[in-house]
Amino acid sequence: MRRLQASGSAEEVSATVLLDLIYGWANGSWSTGPEYAQVCMEAGEQVDGPILECGSGLSTLLLGWAARHSGAEVWAFEHKEEWADRVRKELDKYDLNNVTIFTTPLRDYGNFVWYDPPLGDLPEDFGLVVCDGPPGDVKGHRYGVVPVMREHFAPNVLILMDDADREGERRVLDKWCRSEEGMYSIEGNEETFAKVWL
Repeated sequence: MRRLQASGSAEEVSATVLLDLIYGWANGSWSTGPEYAQVCMEAGEQVDGPILECGSGLSTLLLGWAARHSGAEVWAFEHKEEWADRVRKELDKYDLNNVTIFTTPLRDYGNFVWYDPPLGDLPEDFGLVVCDGPPGDVKGHRYGVVPVMREHFAPNVLILMDDADREGERRVLDKWCRSEEGMYSIEGNEETFAKVWL
């Protein structure tokens, strides 16, 4: 983290630093990959407005660091209290006080399961959404972020969604773009993620 914080911008962060952070975070296959992390940091550095993150972890620290350059705040949802506490401790350790983590349970909305966020406490102009939760085995996968949070998105919001190689996530992308007249691209060389414009 000290090497990351010594970097002037997201573009200057080397792949070695990101790989070392991922290794040090020690979250195995659940951790974000370096390519997706780089894209998230660059978007967080350039965003106009607050950032919403679905699921917390190392990416929360990276977004918090990158968002300091744009002056943005990061709001993250996490359904596991012990995991949220771990991330909060690291945020405090590195003085990333522009991040708020809400511990929020997963709720069954009928056609999908998603977080039950405190909507009244959230900004209404998220310019960037980083979607890496809830876990892929819940009903509806990550579909819920759009129907639940749509009224809190800025026009032309950018959604970055990890794990776009999974069939469930591809179906989610198609449903979002059909219902919202949006578009998406699948990107990544070593790991697959999506950029979605609504």
